[in-house]
Amino acid sequence: MYWVATRKDHYDWEFLRVSKKIFVVTWTNHVVGQIGQEDIKCFEDFNTARAFAKLMSSRYNYVNFYEEKVDQWDS
Repeated sequence: MYWVATRKDHYDWEFLRVSKKIFVVTWTNHVVGQIGQEDIKCFEDFNTARAFAKLMSSRYNYVNFYEEKVDQWDS
């Protein structure tokens, strides 16, 4: 999705920002507690993320799969 971030006394199209939808899969064998960075994987494609979540569910007791909107990320 694209939108224009406007500033006073500037053209509306001058500042263009991009937001992106990603799909996040997390997994663990513990009911409570924190997960580490090694237990999180992000995907741009829904079908790939869903297939990965199904694969991880055969090895782990708790697998979460959700969609997230990202406006800013580190490069």
